[in-house]
Amino acid sequence: MSLSYSAGFNYSPKVPFNKRIFTRRSDLTNEIRLNIGVAALSATFNKQWGTITHLAERYDVSRTFIYQLRNGLKKAGEFFFDETMIDTIPSTVRKSVIATMLSLRLEGGSSIGGISTIMKRHKHDLSSTGSISQTLSVIGGLLPMTMIIAEESMVSKFVVFAIDELYSKSYPILITVDPVSSCILRIELSKTCTGNDWKNHLDCLDSNGIKAVYRVSDEGSGLCAGQTMAICDVVRQSDTYHSIAHTIGSWIYRLETLAYSAILYEYKRCETLGSAKSERVREEREAKYVLARKRTATEITKYENFLYIYQCIIGELNVFDSDGNLRNKQHAEENIRCGLMLLEELNHPKITNAVNKVRRTLTDLFHYFDFAKEIIEECKTIVVDEDSLKAYCLAWQWGKSSRKSKNSKRKNGALEQEKFCLEIAENLNQLEDEEDNDRDIKIKREVYSRLDRIIQSSAMVECINSIIRPYLKSGQSTIASKGKLLSKSGMVSMVVSNVQFPGISSSCSVTLEFNEQEASASIISDDGSVFENVKLRRPVVQTNNKTRHTNNIYYVVSDKAYFYQTPNFADRTSHYLVNGQIPEVQISDENNDFIFGAFTYRGLSSKGFLKKSDISKININYLFNTKWYGLFGKEINRY
Repeated sequence: MSLSYSAGFNYSPKVPFNKRIFTRRSDLTNEIRLNIGVAALSATFNKQWGTITHLAERYDVSRTFIYQLRNGLKKAGEFFFDETMIDTIPSTVRKSVIATMLSLRLEGGSSIGGISTIMKRHKHDLSSTGSISQTLSVIGGLLPMTMIIAEESMVSKFVVFAIDELYSKSYPILITVDPVSSCILRIELSKTCTGNDWKNHLDCLDSNGIKAVYRVSDEGSGLCAGQTMAICDVVRQSDTYHSIAHTIGSWIYRLETLAYSAILYEYKRCETLGSAKSERVREEREAKYVLARKRTATEITKYENFLYIYQCIIGELNVFDSDGNLRNKQHAEENIRCGLMLLEELNHPKITNAVNKVRRTLTDLFHYFDFAKEIIEECKTIVVDEDSLKAYCLAWQWGKSSRKSKNSKRKNGALEQEKFCLEIAENLNQLEDEEDNDRDIKIKREVYSRLDRIIQSSAMVECINSIIRPYLKSGQSTIASKGKLLSKSGMVSMVVSNVQFPGISSSCSVTLEFNEQEASASIISDDGSVFENVKLRRPVVQTNNKTRHTNNIYYVVSDKAYFYQTPNFADRTSHYLVNGQIPEVQISDENNDFIFGAFTYRGLSSKGFLKKSDISKININYLFNTKWYGLFGKEINRY
């Protein structure tokens, strides 16, 4: 057996033996410790798996302690014997193994345990989970957090900053990207996401010779504050996606869904007309059908008006008009403001709130037109013919649309338009040397490379975030064998199995999401009964004109739970809840037989009395009959 020795290694055997990093046990004599270290070192060199665990159980010590003895003995041997160990793994094989490891992790997205299983199956070295974890950690530690500019150039690099953050558990990862080259300029894990954190992040880029031409980001308060402190002289371009498309574009689907729901409701009302047995019933149903038709017409009109105005607003964000001319910045802003005013006239409170949010970002939304003007001047030195340059600009804009579109029909249409504009540009671009067939390709490449510097959104950093995010176990923490706790958007989510509830004979699996004000429960019993996953408000009880929270979630146990106008069995109404529903409940009063309150289910509210025998309740504290702990060891005491 030969021991490794690295050239230039200066080691004194007194150093490790003078530092005690554990509590010394009198029963473990020096001889026993030496035997443990020798056995562990021999097992390592001979690849005898399981020896370390056997030694730890035999001497009642930790595996870390055994590894310390092994490493100390190995270093002592290197010093005393002064031998160079022939590496058990040749460098070429090691490189191949590490390349496989990185490929499985980064390209395959495999877990460390999965990588270990695959590598052991193919009989690779370094296939243990510990070796894989340590190797990946070392490689990650070698990568700098900030892109380094070559020292010999001594020239600052000016790029556009696309800035954003993503989260690993509750810790933010600050990231800045060059959206043109997709290069990550700096990425760092931080404890907080305040203005000072972003200031330090951006100052580090500046000290490394990376300067901002302009910056693109969303409206995060900490992010904006940090940029103001660090690079206040650099123009900030608001992210057009977050400012407009994300804020009001989502209403297209919502309004479309409401329109289809109204059409379905109208159809059902129409079906009931033929089954009326009396004139009075027929008149009532006809009245409901007329109201349904009016509602359908209203919802369809609202959807179509919103869609048309939204498409006009999005069109104003284009850099070039339909003739290839650079659009006027002031005209674009005025037209968008007019479109927002028209959206407000729809008289939808939530859409109005979204419009006001968009209006607050308009002042920083059109700076890219100023940079586009400078870039067009640069392009004029490449393309002499002005009409040809306009055609190239239009082709670039259509190509950008094709890359952003997720609809295959729109994507193919945009590609056809790009191809058509390029053909026009090539025909207009009179060539002096007709045999130089590569000149059109070179001109297109030069023009496109300059136009790509017109950045309107932080889409590139969002794309990189989506690549990184699968490698982060965001917010996941296994608490106990009985359940699992997740933190998501301010909500605490818990999955609990083998729970017994009053009113349910078999054991259940419960998914519960809650915060300080609301909760959502989904219960599946072993006999197949399912209680739907419905958002519900935390129940309250009013006593002596005071409102207090209770620990109960109510659910329907009878086939139909009818409402009553008074706490009298003779005053039953036609409204009811069905078995399994978990409504939002706000209790105002109760007696021996009835409870009175407001009950909301899927947006429909009813107020009245319910029989206590028709409903049952789940006590939240029943779920927490043991102490559950969150990500930071704090006891959860939400209710």
